[in-house]
Amino acid sequence: MKLSFLGPKGTFTEEACIKYDSVSEHIEYPTIDMVVASVRDRKTDEGIVPIENSIEGSVNLTLDTILEEQELFIKGEVLLPIRHNLVSKCSDLQEIEIVISHPHALAQCYRHIKELLPGVEIATAESTAKAAFIASQEGRGIAAIATLRAAQLYDLNVLVRDIQDFDNNITRFIVVSREENSVRGDCKTSIVFSTENKPGSLYNVLKEFAIRGLNLTKIESRPSKKSFGEYIFFVDVDGHKDDELMKEALKAVRSITSYFRILGCYPKGRL
Repeated sequence: MKLSFLGPKGTFTEEACIKYDSVSEHIEYPTIDMVVASVRDRKTDEGIVPIENSIEGSVNLTLDTILEEQELFIKGEVLLPIRHNLVSKCSDLQEIEIVISHPHALAQCYRHIKELLPGVEIATAESTAKAAFIASQEGRGIAAIATLRAAQLYDLNVLVRDIQDFDNNITRFIVVSREENSVRGDCKTSIVFSTENKPGSLYNVLKEFAIRGLNLTKIESRPSKKSFGEYIFFVDVDGHKDDELMKEALKAVRSITSYFRILGCYPKGRL
């Protein structure tokens, strides 16, 4: 099986890819939409992309991309604790003049960097792995915030481990496929819908889950890009789409929404 992921090698997405399936052939792509397109175009069987982080929130590009791909499903999810490390060709913190990384990584390590290296220059890169590569090429005076694997790949010293500001830093990744997951058990169901822009519309949808005791684990809105003030809602619900109460709720929601789609039903990720 061919499994695509948001590259390059050394990113957290590659770590999620290995955690999900360490046996399959892993193929890297530079952007989220290219990962998803590789599955759509049958270049790969499944793709892994980040969808939300416990500190930074949702990855809007992923939400928008899976909304556009009508023939694809969410087949699984991977939960990955995020551990950031300060890596460099240098061997001493006092040599560091510039810290480079992805903007999210920089934001997630802001306090530690400020304490460790007050006044240091900050630079951004398109990924933590690319930051590690730049640090390996630029030579002295530059450090990257990256994974331990990236440090190994680019032969960098690990100056400080675990410099993230919050220990509960977790990123959720989704597995995109042309096929639905047929597994039963401890699952969640992801849906997307839109409602009429009038009072009570969203409440009426959410009520269908509440009255049946179904727990919502995520609700996110995105602009429809069709009309100002019109939104698309992404919702994750605990339970399998074929459970009786879930079937009742989904049927009711379908009848009162202007757009409705089941994005996927899949086993819950585990840390």
